[in-house]
Amino acid sequence: MGPLLFLIYINDLPQASDLQVTLYADDAVLMCKDKNPTLLQNKMNKELNSIENWIQANKLTVNYKKTNFLIFTKRKINKFLFNIKMGQNTINQQGSVKYLGVIIDDKLSWTKHIDYLNKKLCKGTWALSKLKNYVDVHTLKIIYYSLIYSHLKYCITSWGRASKTIIQPIISTQKRVIRIITGSNYQAHTNPLFNKLEILKLPDIYKLQIGITMHNQKNFEKITQPLKNLKFLHEHNTRIRSKTNYFIPSIQTNLGRSTIRFAGPQIWQTVPSKFKNYSKTQFKSAYKKYLLTFYKSQ
Repeated sequence: MGPLLFLIYINDLPQASDLQVTLYADDAVLMCKDKNPTLLQNKMNKELNSIENWIQANKLTVNYKKTNFLIFTKRKINKFLFNIKMGQNTINQQGSVKYLGVIIDDKLSWTKHIDYLNKKLCKGTWALSKLKNYVDVHTLKIIYYSLIYSHLKYCITSWGRASKTIIQPIISTQKRVIRIITGSNYQAHTNPLFNKLEILKLPDIYKLQIGITMHNQKNFEKITQPLKNLKFLHEHNTRIRSKTNYFIPSIQTNLGRSTIRFAGPQIWQTVPSKFKNYSKTQFKSAYKKYLLTFYKSQ
């Protein structure tokens, strides 16, 4: 079957059970929550039985070798052994899984994903180090955006607020890359180099991508599910009354503060007001230049 026909064919899968279902091509994520481990297990097995019935009715099969489950919790439930089944097949519990190129661990620390990402970046760094004596800076920048930036940008709105300790290896690798491109020594201060090349540092790549997501949200270009129910602040201005900023949700945990639901409204409030009514292309360019201005004073 072609991709479109396949998507139409499985389109009613989310209605086959009470699980929260996320579909992307032939990958499916099924989610269920409960504070009681026993009730969680029973609920999941019951709903997976409904999914299994749907699969059989639609004459499809599941690749059980690639099917796993994670338990997301801050509580210590290690003594509870989950027994999750789908039909006659036992689903194995894992500490992390790779989904659409992102490694998600059961603590949502992003440790394994950062390690996986840094290994990719090191390969690109090696390529740049070999090419630096043969091509000009402009060509090295093109290679940077292909081999380094593309990986840094991918899904950064999810993992970009991992703890500083965890994310530091990527920051160090990016600095090393910038020194290679500019031909600087390994101890050179990198802020002037980032500014000269007009390349954003990792934390600012995160801010830019969050800013673009919030801009899309404000202009209804693309509604992001975690931001769906955000409320606008009531702003009073003598000339104009407009809705531009959002209430920042009251979240107490560090994990909650790392999510886009908290970080999105927080970062959006720091974006200059005049940028918020720009077109998408204008916003991306203006906000990037704005972030680069801070490198001159650092």
